[in-house]
Amino acid sequence: MKNRAINSESLKSRINENEKNQKVNINKWAFNIIPKKNINLKILELCSGIGRQSEYLSKHFKNSDFDFLDLSLDSLKIVENSSFFNPGRMNIINEDMDSYVNSTEKKYDIVFVSYGLYYSNNIKMLLKSIYQILNNEGIFIVMGPHGDNNYQIFEMVESTGLIIEDKIKYTCSKFMYDDVLNFALKEFDELNIYKVKNIIKWMNSSEFYNYWENSTFFDQNFKSKLIEKIDTFFEVNRHFINTKKIMLMIAKKK
Repeated sequence: MKNRAINSESLKSRINENEKNQKVNINKWAFNIIPKKNINLKILELCSGIGRQSEYLSKHFKNSDFDFLDLSLDSLKIVENSSFFNPGRMNIINEDMDSYVNSTEKKYDIVFVSYGLYYSNNIKMLLKSIYQILNNEGIFIVMGPHGDNNYQIFEMVESTGLIIEDKIKYTCSKFMYDDVLNFALKEFDELNIYKVKNIIKWMNSSEFYNYWENSTFFDQNFKSKLIEKIDTFFEVNRHFINTKKIMLMIAKKK
């Protein structure tokens, strides 16, 4: 699950299939909500991936210093070679988020993560450590899936006989509630939650398949069955709709 999740090419393909067919630009939606600050802040982004949110962060907090962390060095190289990357105030960290956050002595004003938090090896310990490395007035920002997110593609894929792992379904549905919000409600002084539904409309079999092939629930053994089913689907339907449900949590420490 994690290997495909952090692979830079797989990640890029999943993002591209979503972005070109999505109703809502999720990054614009989120950063229209997140308050801007023009002062110098110390910001840590976990699970930076190929830098989609990193670029938004750099423009949103123009005078700040950034640590971009990811387990994939290939992804971080893409970030480092991006036009927005400023080596004078930006740093890449190629490390597991658990090991870094649980051991660092650095303090941050903002810890940001968009998806990926559920890949933690010990989420309870990680959340406690995130709280500890935040300065007073520090902000923890998390964006992730919730509810019946992805239910249409899950149903189609499982109609082949493939059983998607419970952990994958959990991270897409209950993780934000049971782990992230449960902790934040107990520990943080201010908490704001925002939700949006994003409709992804795949226009042909290839778009559907490209997303699935690069997902964490791809299984080569069921490839031919799914291709047959999705081809049959598009013989009588103009598009396949998949619903993404996204939650943005902004928690403040006093």
